[in-house]
Amino acid sequence: MESRAFIGPILSKMSDLRKSKVNFLTECFILFLSIKGKINFLQLSRYGSYSEKTYRNNFESGFSFSEFNHHLINEHCGDEKIIAFDPVYLSKSGKKTYGLGKYWSGCAGKAQKGLDLSGIGIVDVESRNAFHYDAIQTPSITELKEKGMSLVDHYASTLLTHKEQLLTHSKYVVADAYFAKEKFVRPLDEAGFTVISRFRGDMNARYLFEGPKTGKRGRPKKFNGKVDWKNIDLDIFQLEDDTDLYYLYSAKLYSVALKREVMIALVQFKNQKLKQKIFFSTDLNQEAFQIFNYYRLRFHIEFLFRDAKQHTSLTGCQGISKNKIHFHTNMALTSVSIAKAFHWINQEKKERGPFSMANIKTLYFNELILKKIFSVFRIDVDVEKNKQQFEMIRKLGQIAA
Repeated sequence: MESRAFIGPILSKMSDLRKSKVNFLTECFILFLSIKGKINFLQLSRYGSYSEKTYRNNFESGFSFSEFNHHLINEHCGDEKIIAFDPVYLSKSGKKTYGLGKYWSGCAGKAQKGLDLSGIGIVDVESRNAFHYDAIQTPSITELKEKGMSLVDHYASTLLTHKEQLLTHSKYVVADAYFAKEKFVRPLDEAGFTVISRFRGDMNARYLFEGPKTGKRGRPKKFNGKVDWKNIDLDIFQLEDDTDLYYLYSAKLYSVALKREVMIALVQFKNQKLKQKIFFSTDLNQEAFQIFNYYRLRFHIEFLFRDAKQHTSLTGCQGISKNKIHFHTNMALTSVSIAKAFHWINQEKKERGPFSMANIKTLYFNELILKKIFSVFRIDVDVEKNKQQFEMIRKLGQIAA
């Protein structure tokens, strides 16, 4: 089964797509998986069957990547999934580029000039792999101020925009410690999501008062003291797990920052003195181990970004308009998901091994060049004696993951 035959049925599930658009998108996905180095309009026209102008125009016309990925995830992921959310920084220069500003770069450890994307991924819990859902570019700070929105408001809105479709995959939204904010958690909770994140080590929390009512006048007692994270109350914190690496405790506490009760999963690591992490969920009945496990799975969206940066030119967008940037970045990330679904998830578990985007890239690049050579010299690939040689050269240069 060729990748074209894999992509085609997914596109056929989308309404209002002309045949010409289906052919264009299929070729784009394959080219993003095949071309090594920076992928721009000139490179696409060199290796593809359309002109540079056609690629520019189609990138501007747009495409619903979220719907495409929705169908891909439904077909190739298990029932247990989580929604991973994480902004990703992209270096970009220019004076007329949409959304250009100073954003936090995790690699540099400081704010730098470039673009910012809200990355939404779906993590398949069983296979422990992230699949791209959608990436929404962050507008400039000036534009956000004109709309009366903060950066956190914008991040929350990107998830709320896709609320109906995302909730069909999972209700759990997992984000890093930056998003342990009331302005992010509250709107998502009200929309039906459960937010899982991490607090600072010195977060302000209160024990809940669970004693009998006194019967006296006035407001009933709600809290029973502030939590001292260096000396937790083991009558309230319940030990849920004791492994060689950590102790796992659970407790229902009141978060002052979030202005609400949360379920805490406190992890105390044994090999690091006084080293602990405070995870939380807005679901007060969720088990501590599941909170801890889901948070760890969030990191797989980082591998998705890494593979797209290294192999499908996530940072190489030539366009400067909002539509072109959206098309290019989502094409790069979706191409990685296609590679995972077609070349990895589709295999039997015992035959999978580790996922290697580098090997898949080599495979597609070799195939692209071979087909060009075979076409020029009019060599028939389907002839039996050519098939073995074609397959051998196609896999040339692959490395272990």
